Amino acid sequence: MGPNRGGGRRTGGGGHQAGQNAMDKAKLKKEKEKAAKRGSRAEAAERANKPEFLQSKTTGKGSGTRPGAEGRGVEEVVMSANCAAMVTETLRRLDVSTNAMPRVGSSSSVDVRHDVDREDVLRKAAQAIGKKGFSEGLIERALAATRRAADVERDACEGFNEQKRRAIARAMDWLILNADKNELPAALRPEVKGKTKGKGGDEAAAKDDAEGAIEAFVRAGFTVDAARTAMRGAKGDVSRALDDLCAALGPSREEALAEAMEAFADTGADSASEDDIREVLRNAQYDELSELPRDLYKQRGYNPASGTASMAVEIAGIVALGAAKQYAADFYVSFKDAPLYPFELPRLSFSHPTLDTERSIAVSVAMMRHAASLVGQPMIDDIIEWLQGSGPLEAIEEARERAMAPALEPAKKKVTGAKAIPAPKGGILAPPTQTKEERKRELERRRELAAEAEKTRARVEAQTEAEAQTIAEAKTKKLAEAILKEEEKRANDPRVIAESERLKTELTKFWNDKKDSPILKQRQRLPAWAKQQELIDAVERNQVLIVAGETGCGKTTQLPQFILDNAIWQGRGAMTNMICTQPRRISATSVASRVASERGEQIGKTVGYKIRLEGSMSSSTRILFCTTGVLLRRLTEDPLLSGTSHVIVDEVHERSLDSDFLLVLLRDILPHRPTLKVVLMSATLNALAFEDYFKGVSAVSKIPGFTYPVNEHYLEDILQVTEYQPNPGTEYFKKAPRRRDNFDASSRPVSSKDGDIPDEDSFNITLRDKGYGDNVVRALRNLEQGLINYELMTLLISHICESMDEGAILVFMPGLAEITKLYEACGANPTINAATSGGKYLIALHSTLSTAEQSIVFDHAPDSVRKIVIATNIAETSITIDDVVYVVDSGKCKENGYDPNTRMQLLLEQWVSRASARQRRGRAGRVQAGRCFRMYTRHVHDTVFAEHTLPEIRRVPLEGLCLQIQLQRMAGGIAGFLGKALEPPKVESVEAAVASLKRLGALDERECLTPLGQHLATLPVDVRVGKMLLYGSMLGCLDPVLTIAAVLSGRSPFVAPLDKRDEADLAKKLFAEDQSDHLTILNAYNGWQDAKKQGRSSEFAFTRENFLSWRALEGIADLRNQFTQLLNESGFLGSSSKKKGGGRYRGRQRGNVLETDVDWIRANRNSENKRLLKSVLVAGLYPNLIKVDPGSRPDAPPRLSFLAENGRTEKIQIHPSSINFEAKKFITKWLVYHERVQTTAIFVRDCTAVTPYQLLLFGGKIEVQHTQGTISIDRWATFQAPAKVGVLLKEIRNQLDRVLAQKIENVGKDVGELSNPLVLTILELLDSEKIAKMSTKPN
Repeated sequence: MGPNRGGGRRTGGGGHQAGQNAMDKAKLKKEKEKAAKRGSRAEAAERANKPEFLQSKTTGKGSGTRPGAEGRGVEEVVMSANCAAMVTETLRRLDVSTNAMPRVGSSSSVDVRHDVDREDVLRKAAQAIGKKGFSEGLIERALAATRRAADVERDACEGFNEQKRRAIARAMDWLILNADKNELPAALRPEVKGKTKGKGGDEAAAKDDAEGAIEAFVRAGFTVDAARTAMRGAKGDVSRALDDLCAALGPSREEALAEAMEAFADTGADSASEDDIREVLRNAQYDELSELPRDLYKQRGYNPASGTASMAVEIAGIVALGAAKQYAADFYVSFKDAPLYPFELPRLSFSHPTLDTERSIAVSVAMMRHAASLVGQPMIDDIIEWLQGSGPLEAIEEARERAMAPALEPAKKKVTGAKAIPAPKGGILAPPTQTKEERKRELERRRELAAEAEKTRARVEAQTEAEAQTIAEAKTKKLAEAILKEEEKRANDPRVIAESERLKTELTKFWNDKKDSPILKQRQRLPAWAKQQELIDAVERNQVLIVAGETGCGKTTQLPQFILDNAIWQGRGAMTNMICTQPRRISATSVASRVASERGEQIGKTVGYKIRLEGSMSSSTRILFCTTGVLLRRLTEDPLLSGTSHVIVDEVHERSLDSDFLLVLLRDILPHRPTLKVVLMSATLNALAFEDYFKGVSAVSKIPGFTYPVNEHYLEDILQVTEYQPNPGTEYFKKAPRRRDNFDASSRPVSSKDGDIPDEDSFNITLRDKGYGDNVVRALRNLEQGLINYELMTLLISHICESMDEGAILVFMPGLAEITKLYEACGANPTINAATSGGKYLIALHSTLSTAEQSIVFDHAPDSVRKIVIATNIAETSITIDDVVYVVDSGKCKENGYDPNTRMQLLLEQWVSRASARQRRGRAGRVQAGRCFRMYTRHVHDTVFAEHTLPEIRRVPLEGLCLQIQLQRMAGGIAGFLGKALEPPKVESVEAAVASLKRLGALDERECLTPLGQHLATLPVDVRVGKMLLYGSMLGCLDPVLTIAAVLSGRSPFVAPLDKRDEADLAKKLFAEDQSDHLTILNAYNGWQDAKKQGRSSEFAFTRENFLSWRALEGIADLRNQFTQLLNESGFLGSSSKKKGGGRYRGRQRGNVLETDVDWIRANRNSENKRLLKSVLVAGLYPNLIKVDPGSRPDAPPRLSFLAENGRTEKIQIHPSSINFEAKKFITKWLVYHERVQTTAIFVRDCTAVTPYQLLLFGGKIEVQHTQGTISIDRWATFQAPAKVGVLLKEIRNQLDRVLAQKIENVGKDVGELSNPLVLTILELLDSEKIAKMSTKPN
């Protein structure tokens, strides 16, 4: 493998090729000779004391990080003496002696790791603790005291290293809390690890760190003298000492030059100077870095021109504890100080987030030894292979074996506080009595036991799963038989028969009285009416009917009536109960009202509806319209839908997450419910796919086209009529021609704004042949079709109002922001404003409107007045605005995407699918011939649009769906159930969702619901928001948490009109508090509530002056009400909540409805404590954490970063809509956020500054680094703290977790005896915290 392996930059002419030939030819010839030289040099370097050589090597600056050289600026966590005493007393009262926390899930003998010798674990743990200066007797006491904790936390199920780590951590915690001050080593005494300077704690700790580094170097293979010399030369800098030691493993500069000249001479280039050689080698170095796989490079880590590279390399067998996948190691390469590479060693740096300094040193040294064996040839590719292979693990194991050798002669130092430990002759610190061969045979025996145990475990799991499946099938069979018996019983019940006769009599009377009514004649004109008998017969013959009916055919309103009327005529009316699902609330309510009106009755009798927070139905209801989510919630309680005769799923083509989940459930139900009928309906249904999915029990029926013809007009037609030309310099004028090679017409672009349209020029040329003028061709060439053109849309709507016949206009826009922008543009147009009666009939329609507000769009405008409805795709399906004659289609929609590898939400503006475009066209022509104006060319429609929309299950997070699957105990588990979907999600998405739920504590290791998961599954919110709600209710700050949860589940109430953006931003900042978007919105909502109490005029004045959306605020209030009701029903509003009934909180929370309720008062006893509120935010939002570092200059903004899923730290930005967008300084170093979104960059829309105590008490897993004097969360967020402070915080956190888990597991049980003193202690700690200044100590 030469320096240039093809494809790289070639410079230097023949000299470069000569360099390649030289190294290739010399490789075999010099290999043995160089190996011998290197061996002698390495031995000499380790034997001799060579300070001159060691200090002559200057370490260059690079982005790599050596072990022990982590970033600066660690926050200091302080605890007053009073607080420490209070925490200690609380722990004593709770009888805490260890940090044992029962692990979720059950343990069994088959889980035990038989290949791990527990005695060996304890021996190694004791030895590690003994090196810190503790006496043997004290160590034995600590290990004995924490033995029960090891059993509770099932240590025996873990590997050797993890068992050892846990044993050390527990024993050290116990020692810090229980050992006498005089028994502690000097470095761990409180007065030493405080603020003492000089010869005190810092100096002692530095000496300990230096001795630890020397010991690590020796275990890596260096001599004691070489290690000490290197540390002296580096003045205690471990990173520099490691560089110096590793540099001695390779040839010197003189030797490297001689080797290079000899290699060049062998190829005939014997006259090459040192400068010539360096130039040739520099080009070869560039090529070598250029040709490495690009996916190895970190972000901005690819810089071959500078001779450096920063990469992320997956290390086999080394994973983060509890991580779903292994973390990547940071691998840094620099040729800056190695101009003669590959004849001399480059600077190589290795670090891994899960390895401590000792192991990192072992791997780094072994890596450099491997590199030294490759001198004379390009080696970076080989080193990467070594890192990805078994090299690192072998290096760690070799260092471990060296550690088992007889102890080294310790450096002369005085240990205070404990006697120096002599080489033990017996006891726990004594080495094993077995020989190496005996240990090897014992290890092999244990491995065989472990393999057999694994087989047994797999067999037991399979047997348990099979038994559970058998029990579930038997239970389902029994339930199905009971349903059949009940149906037979009801069929012969005199009361049911009498009810059927009553329905038949009423229906006969209705037809006799209304046979000439206009509404009946209108029904009879619908295409579905002619297919009535055919549809009824198809439903009777098949268990599943797939209806493909064009928009406007009447399938949504007519088919349920056909089925019911036929059943009534057959004398089965009382036995018929239909559930008809709609994708949206407005669809369910409007269709129900329409059907009830057609049947000449009030809503709530034969026809009813049920949506979130409201419904209208009775015992007489035979057709119930509801959202898909309502039916899914019923299925959790009634898995076979007893009493239901028909399920009609409308608009199934939308392929929402809920509808795909429902289809899987229905397919599983059908074999057990032979009398249940399922009907799937849509205008754009991919009938073949659904027929295949329900193979054997399904049939397809089609209902023909539109009631009236609809003419289509594309962008080229619109330009010809309006004579519009984009102005140069505006955003609508194409900036420059763009080309896109290898365009795949079968896939849509990532974003509709990318402007890439294949063969656009060819299409424009053909327009002339079709009669379009040059002005149209010129406009299309200059027009940026990827953007929504508000100028042209306003011009078109104005032209329709002015020049075309009467009829309502329906405009489709992708989102609320776009609706608002067009609404304002239309309102400013005199023609449109006059046509809509001063804007009265210019209506914005979107999902955040209330049911009453949405109903306005169905009212007809007076004569000579034009109604214009601007809507999202909410108007695309189901609902019928029957006076619409004109449709203006922007061709755009907002579509959620999701990257499971980064857990990143992607909200992109997309082109709609051709199926959606047909749906939009179908909204016109309901009452007369219509027109559809498409703001895109026919060419874009035919070549860029996808045929169908990508199913939601393949582009959104799956956490909520996974909880629902486990809540209903579906066979096959999460992955097995999702594999049965019509289009299963990606495996990576499922794995990411499961891993996220495990981190949150909603699933255990076997993917079973924990008590927390059981409750989260019942809350229709994001799982993190659900956890916030539960914690808020338990910790007594529910009211503010309800508001924040409602905002995170809906949308922000703040609005920013384009012409008043600065005023809106200023108004928003008036509510700001503690650099928190969440508290800012809370303050705005509370201000609105106060204004509302003063009257309607005050309320509207408040929202207008503060740029708040009244509709959004009402939506927040509705969500608060729903969350309160759900918490009440689940028992989280006090032990007596369920007994008092769930209806107490059904009304809106106004006035004093809840203020006097005992449970409500208890749930809000700490609502005024903003620090506790922020802590609850941490509990719900963690691990969504941002680290704030100072800017590169005093006037520069802070640098923000987050820990990505792959273990790397990546940059992130705050969205301009956040109050923290322009922050130059933050009050803390940490921010929590709800979600991050990738658009033009990675953003967080909302964030809150949080303190170390809030993170430590409510964030991730705490680890105390006792001798280093630090405490960390999930090995990323690190704080400086004395050992005792760290252990106290860790213990009080464990107790808090235990009490909260007990409350969640036993809802309704009063745990006040445990929680009250604990919560009071937590509150005292939070209130006592002061924002500590940054420390200058390293992490």
